[in-house]
Amino acid sequence: MISKLPPPFTLALSQIVLEGSAFLRNLILARLLGAEQMGLAIALALGVRALEMLGDFGLERYLVQVRAAELPGVRGTVHLVQVFKGFVLMGFAAIVAAPLSMAINPALTPAVFLLASSALVLRGFINCDYRERQRSNDFSGLLYVEGISNLLTVILVAPIAMATRDYSALAWASVLQATLLCLLSHLLARRAMTFAMNGPMLRKAFKFGIPIACNGMLMFMAMQGDRLIVAMNFSAEDLAKFAISAQLTLLPALVGARFLLSLDLPRFSKLRAQPAELRRQYGMRLKWVVLTATVMLFAFATLGTQTVAWLYGVAFVPTPELMTLLAAAAGLRLIRAVPNTLLLSRGKTLMMLLCNAPRLIALLVALAFVAQGYGLVTIVAIGMFSEALSLLIGMGAVATMDRKAVRSTLPLPEMTR
Repeated sequence: MISKLPPPFTLALSQIVLEGSAFLRNLILARLLGAEQMGLAIALALGVRALEMLGDFGLERYLVQVRAAELPGVRGTVHLVQVFKGFVLMGFAAIVAAPLSMAINPALTPAVFLLASSALVLRGFINCDYRERQRSNDFSGLLYVEGISNLLTVILVAPIAMATRDYSALAWASVLQATLLCLLSHLLARRAMTFAMNGPMLRKAFKFGIPIACNGMLMFMAMQGDRLIVAMNFSAEDLAKFAISAQLTLLPALVGARFLLSLDLPRFSKLRAQPAELRRQYGMRLKWVVLTATVMLFAFATLGTQTVAWLYGVAFVPTPELMTLLAAAAGLRLIRAVPNTLLLSRGKTLMMLLCNAPRLIALLVALAFVAQGYGLVTIVAIGMFSEALSLLIGMGAVATMDRKAVRSTLPLPEMTR
């Protein structure tokens, strides 16, 4: 039934299920654990996510972008790298568990951090066949594999939280979700998982992936750096209030950004030889996303605090100023997805890395202000301005690339005799 839906509808449904599941999981945990334990759970998730981003080479996206002739060699190479990466990250987690837990929040236990990190090994054994299907605009595998594993975790997270009664519930839920994801990727695969050591393909994969890993760390700092600052300088309750509000405002932005990446990456890649049509589709997409971001900002500015109180309780309610700034930053991040997808479709991963540089600078500025006693509103305001600067850099990179493409298609002047 799902496979008969148009690809954009299947993709949109997949992203709604994925982000909606994460939202519901955190909602259940917040209601059952309270503000303090939820703050510790968020701090734990930050530490594990930072570790995961170290090895995020985006190779599942490389499977979508690579030429068909190279696909057999790339497929086995990607699986081999993913498995190796999982064990390396787990070993690194064992080394840094104690100091990293202490740095983020002294109340975190290294054993719980290692439990949550074990999900990285499980994810290394995922069969990427369902990702590869996106080459033909088949997004049903994404919905079945990732969607079902997330939904089942949401169903089981309440019993886990009631059994543990503390932030370790998130660690157990992460391991459960990774296990289900791995099993479903194999059960629903059309092609068995293979491994290959192909030197040329390995070099190409790392040439593609290393800038993405660096960009991923910057993206982590862009999306989670503010939470790290709050985790290290404010109470667990403040972190819970800040992170819950940030997640609520980011939910539509993340759904939209992932939808645009999965839908437009194959489309933009196919239009490399048609610069005029590429410019038309890029401009049309940018207009619609700007309109969507504007509506999103207005909705959160007027109804955001009431929504947090209704969903999570009054202990998690932010100030109206904080909610509005968070919504503005999320809207700018959604708009950034359009130029970022175009840059990725042309293999400009290094430029994507540079586009995120303002966010890193903003974190240093925010740390300086926190040291002077400024609060959460100042941190978010600095982050919002850096998002705007990153957007301008990304759009400028696309414009420069577009001008070069136009010059390359102009007829050469006749040489004088």
